[in-house]
Parts: sequence; structure tokens; C-alpha cells
Amino acid sequence: MGYYTQYNLTIAKANGRVEIERINEDLRTISGYNDLGIDAYSDTIKWYDNDKDMIALSKKHPNILFQLDGEGEESGDIWRSYYCNGVEESAKAVMTYPSIDFEKMFVENATSDRMISDEEYKIAQDEIIRAEQAIAKANDLLKRYNEQ
Repeated sequence: MGYYTQYNLTIAKANGRVEIERINEDLRTISGYNDLGIDAYSDTIKWYDNDKDMIALSKKHPNILFQLDGEGEESGDIWRSYYCNGVEESAKAVMTYPSIDFEKMFVENATSDRMISDEEYKIAQDEIIRAEQAIAKANDLLKRYNEQ
């Protein structure tokens, strides 16, 4: 059976001249896969020796930092490896969800039949008091005007 992965190879950094066609030719020779190359997403393939092959390629093209991204057939199997001068560093993707302001969602999507918090009740009471004070002040001004 085997495990399928989609690969994307890029050059992350280079010191000196980069010969893309030469690199692609060497990669195809080393790996045995004709659809691999710089900036060319592969079909999903079973490239079990990708680390060994990329280390060999990076030795053959020194001072180029290669970046190999992979996405496996299992959900969440996303990783990135770097190769330079025969040295490899890899990391799996860390997926996180952003924090959500749930209170904002409840306030913005409030319906008349939902329960209100103690804080919302206090705010409503304060607004009524301010409105009653404003009405009393307006009535006083009208009374004084009419008495003139």
C-alpha cells in the first residue's frame, strides 16, 4: 500500500548562483521521480527516501538552503524540512485556533428572550436613572421658561 504525500520544494535562501534546471535534473536523478522540482508541486507520491535524497542534493549544491514542504494523506500531517550542506532540520506544523470573544458574540447576536447578566441589568438601571434625571431637568427648564 504505502503512504502518499504531496511535496513542494523551494529555495529558501542562496549564496551565489542558482542553476534551477541543474538542481531539478540532479533531484530527479537522485530521487527517481520525474515530477519533482523547484517550485513544482508534486502529485501525491510515496517518496520514502526524501530526507536521504534531499541531504544528497544539498551536498551537491552547497550554500543553497532548500525548503521541502509536505502534506501527507492523513489530516493534519503537514511538515517542513530545511536542507543545507548535508544538514537537515524538520518541524511539523502546529495548528492552533484563534481565541474567540464569546461575550461579544452573545451581545452582538442578542435576542430578546435570552437571559441578561447582572452587569447588563445594572447598566440598564443606570440608563433609566440618567434618562429620568434628564426628563426632570427638561421639565424644570420648560417650567422656568413658561413662568417668564
